[in-house]
This record gives sequence, C-alpha cells and structure tokens, in this order.
Amino acid sequence: MPNTPGHHDDIEALGAPEGSDADVTAMLDSLQGGIDAVQADPSLINGDTNPFGEANDMAAALGLTDCTG
Repeated sequence: MPNTPGHHDDIEALGAPEGSDADVTAMLDSLQGGIDAVQADPSLINGDTNPFGEANDMAAALGLTDCTG
C-alpha cells in the first residue's frame, strides 16, 4: 500500500467528469476508508477481505479499470 494515499490524491486532483461528482466522491471516500483501516491495522492487507474491495468495484464502475484490484 505504499502509494495508495498518493493514488487517492492523484485521482481527486483530476476532478470528476460532469455528472459523476457524487460517484467519484463516494469512490474516493471508500478508498480513504480502506487507507485509514489499513493504516490502523496493517494486517488487513493479508486478511480474507480486501479493504479496498468496495473502492475497486466503484472505480471499475466508473471506468477506472487500469487501477482496480
């Protein structure tokens, strides 16, 4: 997860396409939730549940398929 916070900031800096503001904000909030969870408990990276799963699904739905898990 070394650059995941940087990815969040880079995506946020791009801005959202017109009409997608709420979806992009929700995806970024979910991504930040995953970042916060892993920073609080790094063992989550090796757990059965992907702490970034929801954010990955949201990103894929937005067409960001190159950066989803």
